[in-house]
Amino acid sequence: MKHGVKLFLGILLATALLVNCSTPVVEQDYWPTEGWRTATPEDQGMSSAQLAAIFDYIAEEEIEIHSILIVRNGCLVLEAYRHGYDAAHQHILYSVTKSVTSALIGIAIEEGYIESVEQPILEFFPDRTFENTDDAKRAISIEDVLTMRAGIDWRLMLRYQMFTEPDWAQFVLDRPMIAEPGTEFLYNDGTAFVLSVVLQNAAGVTTIDFADKHLFQPLGITDFTWETSTQGFANTSWGLHLTPRDMAKFGYLYLHGGEWDGQQIVPDEWVKASTQPHVDLRAASDPVLEPDDEAYGYMWWIYPRDEYYAAQGLEGQQIWVLPDYNLVVVITAGIDGPTTPVLKPILDGYIIPSIVSDTPLDPDPDAFMTLEAQSLNQR
Repeated sequence: MKHGVKLFLGILLATALLVNCSTPVVEQDYWPTEGWRTATPEDQGMSSAQLAAIFDYIAEEEIEIHSILIVRNGCLVLEAYRHGYDAAHQHILYSVTKSVTSALIGIAIEEGYIESVEQPILEFFPDRTFENTDDAKRAISIEDVLTMRAGIDWRLMLRYQMFTEPDWAQFVLDRPMIAEPGTEFLYNDGTAFVLSVVLQNAAGVTTIDFADKHLFQPLGITDFTWETSTQGFANTSWGLHLTPRDMAKFGYLYLHGGEWDGQQIVPDEWVKASTQPHVDLRAASDPVLEPDDEAYGYMWWIYPRDEYYAAQGLEGQQIWVLPDYNLVVVITAGIDGPTTPVLKPILDGYIIPSIVSDTPLDPDPDAFMTLEAQSLNQR
């Protein structure tokens, strides 16, 4: 964390500073590869007064928010930072990393490096042997890993033990089976990491180089850090660091079905499959789950009743994608304890209600100045 750094507020107030960002967007006339266009909330049919109330909620609940970014119709309508963070700061994503990993697997399948989601993961380790190998373990597929239904015995504390092991993949795949693959949701940081080794073995390049070429470069993401395992494999479970603006780019890519500036970066069918419910979490009993969790896709958290989905990480790292509203919301935070019950009300209680039109609203300078003042109220 950068303490003592002058906080940056990324809301551009004056209309003169806005760059051709208007509502509605009928055709995608620009992509934020080189940077986001900006607009006032009212320009995008949103209420500044309603958005300003977010900061009252944050203060009342004493939530440690590091950043909030809201993109509607391709325009950045709110960008605020606190607690020493700014737009240039690479924030650790924790398990948002898994959603990026899922995208890389979809690309690798499209490129022919991986046959399909049905391919067993042990096929990518032809010269390795693992303890407790039986028919069930040999049947674990890529899809089982993506949906957290590998069936391997795993508890949250094991992530810390894995971190000290010389060979993370060996440690994970040596674990015994406790369920048939594809039958039981059991959140597993270890198998999410194994996908890094799978991808590198399949593509013949490091996962980081694969991500840079096939995902980050097309989106204009150049400022990133990816932590690695003891053996040098990208930690595809929780190790990626991005700036909040680049997190928003990833959400925007999914909002557009994997397309970016005329190029299909992630296959459209993969985006659809990844963001559809594969697991009903309301019937699951994993202790990692929180009360508001509804469904899980391919390493995306799905909220089918609300028709939106999210990449979510420890301490409140969030990328929310709301197709019905042409909206992407990014939050970074340092929350101790459950995060969904704390952060989902920001989306449901403030951001969504702020959307009142698909066409521009009349300017509301008083409300906008209140929003500015609230955003600058740095704590």
